Amino acid sequence: MRSEAFRRSVGSVVAGSVCAIVLWVATAQPAAAALGSINWSPWTLQLPNNTQVSPGSTSNQWFYVTGSYQAFAAPQTGICTSGSSHCRSELRENSTWGSGGNNVLNATAKVTKMSSSITIGQVFCNSGPNGAHTQVELFYRNGGFAVLYEEAKGAATTTSIGSGVSVGTPFTYQLSFINGKMAVKINGSTKWTKTPSSAAQQGAFYFKAGNYDQGSSCGTLSSTIRSVVQFSNLSISH
Repeated sequence: MRSEAFRRSVGSVVAGSVCAIVLWVATAQPAAAALGSINWSPWTLQLPNNTQVSPGSTSNQWFYVTGSYQAFAAPQTGICTSGSSHCRSELRENSTWGSGGNNVLNATAKVTKMSSSITIGQVFCNSGPNGAHTQVELFYRNGGFAVLYEEAKGAATTTSIGSGVSVGTPFTYQLSFINGKMAVKINGSTKWTKTPSSAAQQGAFYFKAGNYDQGSSCGTLSSTIRSVVQFSNLSISH
């Protein structure tokens, strides 16, 4: 019969080994990265702490995987990018393109935490006769979707494009600029079209997507999350 001292000694070794194994397994796991079903290579991620990072290797309180979705969270206040009045967790396309091609952004998304108005997609004019400015913004709002169109900076108009989708309900959207004509689709249905002026078509453009909360503000980075937008699909083609 083994002595009590022997049993305590064996138990300590076994327990220590188990702890070591558990610790090794925990530390051996790679850090959680972005959702693998989305191609992140065309994008740079802009965060509310005013950093720009590679989204494919990023996971933090503003950009994280939840189930089969990638979440973009915007705080109440954060550090804004130059020229902006709101902070963001938003992707910016790395390359620019002209209006004469076949330029399309497709997304499947849902809003899981709502504020009053969130920009979920954009076409941005990086340069051209009318200067750098937002050309199109797609808003998710309590009362429905809306599109902001701006030929030149300071000349924006906003148009309601139909009833909204309930918080937590997935929907699809498409932004396109094809052969000089812009369009927005919601759930496969065309809701808005526009043919910009000749000057407005001469720019270099890029897409944006994510959570650019129109109710957030610039200031000290807050730990309070104001809104969350989640994407299960996001693709661009040119």
